[in-house]
Amino acid sequence: MDEPKVSLVIVSRDRPDGLRRLLCSLQFQCYRNFEIIVVTNSVITVSNQVCIVPFDDPNISAARNVGIEHSQGDLVAFCDDDAIPEPTWLEHLVAPFSDKAVGIAGGFVRGRNGIDFQWKAQQVNQFGFDKPSVIEDENEGQIFGQQGAWCPKVQGTNCVFRKSLLTELGGFDENFKFYLDETDLCYRASKQGWLTAIVPKAEVQHGFSESARRTAMRVPKSLFAEGSSKAYFCKKHGSGANSVQEFDRFRGEQNQRLIQMMVSGLIAPRDVQMLLSTLEKGLSVGQKLTLKNQVLSKDKQRAFTTYMKKNEANRSGVVLAGSVLSRRTLEKAAIKASGTGKIVTLFCWSFTTLFHRRYFDERGFWRQSGGLFGKSTREAAYFQYATVLSRSKLELNWLQKLRKTDKLSVYRFNKVLTVTK
Repeated sequence: MDEPKVSLVIVSRDRPDGLRRLLCSLQFQCYRNFEIIVVTNSVITVSNQVCIVPFDDPNISAARNVGIEHSQGDLVAFCDDDAIPEPTWLEHLVAPFSDKAVGIAGGFVRGRNGIDFQWKAQQVNQFGFDKPSVIEDENEGQIFGQQGAWCPKVQGTNCVFRKSLLTELGGFDENFKFYLDETDLCYRASKQGWLTAIVPKAEVQHGFSESARRTAMRVPKSLFAEGSSKAYFCKKHGSGANSVQEFDRFRGEQNQRLIQMMVSGLIAPRDVQMLLSTLEKGLSVGQKLTLKNQVLSKDKQRAFTTYMKKNEANRSGVVLAGSVLSRRTLEKAAIKASGTGKIVTLFCWSFTTLFHRRYFDERGFWRQSGGLFGKSTREAAYFQYATVLSRSKLELNWLQKLRKTDKLSVYRFNKVLTVTK
């Protein structure tokens, strides 16, 4: 099918470094027909292909609605400023919209190490509680609709909606300042008969960076927003008779999470009670919120501006691999190759059993580091004998579908030792 126009909305608050890194990575998207709209309170210098919308209200739903109002695409995608999409992300995420009944699509999300999955597929009930969705074939993905009390949901850092759906439903409910914001929209859309596609190959790495609400170690500074949103979600979609029971269940989940953090040494015992008190305040306020009949403002008149990317004619992937002894040579080669528009993955192995980590280097390439003999998945053995070539081939099997890799070059010191295709 023809490539539909996609407006990618990024809400960024107090994280200009993460935003710059994300924008750098988006230069390597294989999908061509997309624009970028950044809704932010940060002052940042970007190319004139990016639409910057100043916004200083700490309300993610309101910020996303502003982004929607500036969008000119047929589809509106969302990603966070502490996330990095794989180069094939939009390409895979857009594909299900050839089915006119599909109104939403979302992909899988990996955690900060770039390896373990943070989120795969879930469904939600009228009280905002989740349970996993089973996908029969993760190579193909699956389309879901409402099943009894359960509706499919996507994650706000990795999703796309039809613009017509967003207009029809009035966008995001701005009473959800944080938490359950996209869940509410997914729930409403499913109730209106829209289908949701879960696309495993549309991957995003989510870093959970520090914010006003949590530390870099994912420790909450307050649970007020979570409590307010949970109470409001139950009021909006659930049965009032069951709210007390559902609130108790939610309190129990949050208390257990905080106890685990305390046992891990991330918070003190006094912090548990302080955070639970903010949760209670949120629950109380959320129950008193007035139900919103959300309507999006009239679209802002502006031209759809395709994001300028590096040398799109060379949009294919290469892997450069070697040991830490070749690190500088590998990095120079990676920077040079990415400058021509190549999707570059760098494997830099130490002679250890260290666990692996994958991330995007803002110099323009994806990097995987760790021990040559270490494990890159939880299921692997703690020690596995390998050469630089055999280990690089093994890891490439996981990444090939995401980065369109057609060549592997293995370095020894300052020279290319082996090239395979």
